[in-house]
Amino acid sequence: MHLTSRLETLHGPEDKLYVFMVDANRFKSINDNYVHLEGDHALKEIGEMLENTAAEFNGFTARTGGDVFVLIFTSQNIDDPEKVIAFANQTLADLRQRDQIPYELSVSIGYVATSDKNVSVRQAYHASMEKN
Repeated sequence: MHLTSRLETLHGPEDKLYVFMVDANRFKSINDNYVHLEGDHALKEIGEMLENTAAEFNGFTARTGGDVFVLIFTSQNIDDPEKVIAFANQTLADLRQRDQIPYELSVSIGYVATSDKNVSVRQAYHASMEKN
């Protein structure tokens, strides 16, 4: 699993794993007002943003369910987690403009940094929601 391989790269307390939880804003409204086909399109746009963000900072991304996703990086690849959030938001705005999406498409992003090699995605998710 990707999380396990990333945890193995942590060598000391200064090395951190950053887990970002990404949640689509008002996704139910998109499905309700623009039908499920457009909801699928919105998820693909968010997926493209996540892939671009993961590639930019040498991390990985996964869908955890519904409209919730995870981005994972190590401190070897990012020095400021706020830069990741800014990049992700700008990328999604650019994609929205490129594809002329007629509705607001945005995400909420929370994160947690840990050096605990025994952390699970579930634990990181709850910690990121408490922090942000």
